[in-house]
Amino acid sequence: MLERSRYIRRSNSLKQAENAGFLATDECVAAPGLGGMGYHYINPSRIDTVFDPRKPEVLLYEAKANGGRRLAGVEYLVVDADQNLATDEDRPVLAGVPFDGPMPGHGPGMPIHYDLHVWAWTPNPNGRFSTWNPNVTCP
Repeated sequence: MLERSRYIRRSNSLKQAENAGFLATDECVAAPGLGGMGYHYINPSRIDTVFDPRKPEVLLYEAKANGGRRLAGVEYLVVDADQNLATDEDRPVLAGVPFDGPMPGHGPGMPIHYDLHVWAWTPNPNGRFSTWNPNVTCP
């Protein structure tokens, strides 16, 4: 599954992720009492209605003590086909886990979508598919 994907292993390098089309965000995402998501690296060319578990739309990096970043997990983001918050017939599922959503976009121009976080490299005491990871903190 995810851990065995050669592509994802290569993405441990920020430079390789950027060369593969992932764009860095400068904001480290965290919420008091919930944990963090870290830095999101988004591949805009993958933001569509297609779900491919081998090609995540977002890579999640956590801050390291030396100021660097380490791959912690991925986020799958799938655009809701009908853009209607009241319907969910196209909700994706990974390993028996339904995606969260449909939900409004998190910023201007972001479509209604489904998403699912997968903490493949940084353990999450709340579960591998939990949105927030208390083991991920922001500087």
